[in-house]
Amino acid sequence: MHSIRAKKLLRDGKCTVYRIPMAKRPNTIRSKLAILWMIATWHVFAGIIVMLVLVDGTTWVGFSSCIIFSLWSVIIRLFDRYCMGLATLSTSRPDNLDAIFILGRRNSCFILEGRRGDIAQWTGQGLETRSGRLAEFLTGIMRAGSLAVILFIFIVIPNGSTWDQLAFIGVNVLGQANVMLGQELAAKSCLAELELDNKSSMPTRTHVYGYLLRKFGNGHWVDEAQLLPATEVWKSWREAVTADQAADPKSLYEDCLNDRRELGSKSPNSK
Repeated sequence: MHSIRAKKLLRDGKCTVYRIPMAKRPNTIRSKLAILWMIATWHVFAGIIVMLVLVDGTTWVGFSSCIIFSLWSVIIRLFDRYCMGLATLSTSRPDNLDAIFILGRRNSCFILEGRRGDIAQWTGQGLETRSGRLAEFLTGIMRAGSLAVILFIFIVIPNGSTWDQLAFIGVNVLGQANVMLGQELAAKSCLAELELDNKSSMPTRTHVYGYLLRKFGNGHWVDEAQLLPATEVWKSWREAVTADQAADPKSLYEDCLNDRRELGSKSPNSK
């Protein structure tokens, strides 16, 4: 979902169809940019530490705060890497072809096609905590250590010099840049593994419904997914929009609505 949100694939009026290829595509975007950014990050961090050593007016507060904060960030990331892992998937008939769709806030839609196992891995494989005493021990160390580091920084930073505080702010800004760039690279990496099948504009939500029905058929999945309101007008429209593939979905809905109104006015109960 982060990749969909980061690349604004559910922006109003947008319908995008991606396909997961049978063979995984080589992806070097994330690895190359990540290595370059890592080298740049360590150079900036080294520059901050050199400044704390050489510039007059700095104290042990800035040096220790920046070192402890950065070192603990690396340690907690390594611990988290061990303690957390991908959840186990148990998808039935993983090699069968399937598709999922995600509706946006209004008139937008994201569609992903591929094998069931690949779709489940791309959309539903979360994280789970590794079992075992070592993982539990490391989890406790992370919680206690994070609390100790936060308390240490809150106590010493207000007593440091202006240069100390500026250096610590610089380290935090660098950390936030790492997070933002990491999320951007992760989004690009995920989408780079997919094949863009179609991209089209959707003027209204009715056009989105029509596109889905024409693409996947007017089957039981419509009721199971509760795609449409359970009214007679929408039932008539379902039949009409799948029977006439070329007509405008919104115009068909207006025709079905007018037909329903005429039937209502002619019925004996309307008098």
